[in-house]
Amino acid sequence: MGHGKQFNYTTDIALSYNKAFAEKHLLLANAQWSAGESKSSSVDFSAQGFSNDKMDYITHAMQYEEGQKPSGSESHSRETSVLLSVNYSWDERFLLDATYRANASSLFGADNQWGHFWSAGIGWNLHHEKFMQALKVVNLFKLRGSTGYTGSQNFNAYQAVSTYRYYEDVVYDNIVGAYLLGLPNPELQWQKTQDNNIGLDLTLFDRLDLTFDYYIKNTRNLLTPVSTPPSVGFNSYTENLGKSQNKGIEVRLNYRILKNAHKDLFLSAFATGMHNKNKIKEISDALDYINKERDDQKSESNYDHEKDKQGTTKPSVRYRVGQSMDAIWAVRSLGIDPGSGEEILLTKDGRKTYAWNADDQVVCGDKLPKLSGTFGFNFEYRGFGVNTSFFYRLGGQMYNQTLVDKVENADIQYNVDKRIYTDRWFEAGQAAKFKRITDPNYFTRPTSRFVQDLSELQMTSLNISYDFRHHKFIANSGLEQLKLMFYMNDVFRTSTVKTERGIDYPFARSFSFSVQVTF
Repeated sequence: MGHGKQFNYTTDIALSYNKAFAEKHLLLANAQWSAGESKSSSVDFSAQGFSNDKMDYITHAMQYEEGQKPSGSESHSRETSVLLSVNYSWDERFLLDATYRANASSLFGADNQWGHFWSAGIGWNLHHEKFMQALKVVNLFKLRGSTGYTGSQNFNAYQAVSTYRYYEDVVYDNIVGAYLLGLPNPELQWQKTQDNNIGLDLTLFDRLDLTFDYYIKNTRNLLTPVSTPPSVGFNSYTENLGKSQNKGIEVRLNYRILKNAHKDLFLSAFATGMHNKNKIKEISDALDYINKERDDQKSESNYDHEKDKQGTTKPSVRYRVGQSMDAIWAVRSLGIDPGSGEEILLTKDGRKTYAWNADDQVVCGDKLPKLSGTFGFNFEYRGFGVNTSFFYRLGGQMYNQTLVDKVENADIQYNVDKRIYTDRWFEAGQAAKFKRITDPNYFTRPTSRFVQDLSELQMTSLNISYDFRHHKFIANSGLEQLKLMFYMNDVFRTSTVKTERGIDYPFARSFSFSVQVTF
């Protein structure tokens, strides 16, 4: 049985001012104050010993279910903000926007609850200029630029403060003890991102739409959950990492290939492309220490690697100034020695060795693709419609953990990948992809042998529909609309990397068929 309460409120007060003057000038101004509070609590418990199924209220039970006890949760947060914005337009040719926002949230440390953010942008509608009027092929040509700050508070309540829970069954000297639920971080403050952007919007021949953006995002006080060693007692805590930078371009295209309203015929195609890269510009001392502790545990011979397989075999997220946040850190590998079945590794200075050392880890790949995006088409003819969407990525790498867990580190007492018998080393002189089963270094630490180039194509959705609006029986039957629709997601995918799917998070392809009827 469970019982919960939730209470939320928000208050908004806004003022606006609009003024058009001297024919070419337009001014819009807004001011807004907001405040909100969110409370929630829940209690769950189970009981046994009910006389019959009609007496189901909790007080009719004999006792709590054996071995069980009540559980619950509680959360409370408050937030307030002030917003000021001004928009100015001159002759629909030159545009100016400016915004200031101040936010305060109880989620942050007592000295860092307020965050101040501003933004400004300019635009130029070139298609309204006289020198552009003669170019009939240009329907829209807008240049724009902007800069400003945004903030983030994407984490749970009480992350900045110490939170304790009392022991239910442990008493010392008639005093009930308590234990820490999570590591506090009283210095936690707003994550701030300065987003600088220049771009253009272009429409040609009333058919082709093009949008281009080049951006540089500088983030400071980056909020991130930091994984901690099991010895600490907690899986992670939230930390302000330091400073990072994202830089990239985005392109969006849409082309109306066919457009005939009389024949009810429409066909359009779209495509998007994005290239992004990031790097860490500054890290906190705490994260520098975490890097070292993770590396030390991977190398320690007396560490319980059996209990912490993932922490031992997976590449750690290592924070290094000047490196990508998506870098894959591993020790370089020359493959399996045909004579011994052991892996030949390279130290940082290029010497061959059989011993894995955390200090020899270098960047062996980056999870960010060189280019990614979507494409597809939308088609309609006399009520029949087909809409598709594809996703693609080109370049970048991934660490194939499937090969590590299911082949090289697999326990042969249980079900294993068939490649454990076909591609592993068994005898001297054998050229193999995976080391011998009796290798003294049973747990394979991160090496470049499992870093693979990743390119993939997915058909993410397919939508087929038929609208009976052109059929006479619709009007004669008194119906306003009759439409059949079929939808399918994750239709197919192909990839350069073969990796296991659907174990931790089940892979599900869904199909749906619906009928829409309006009388």
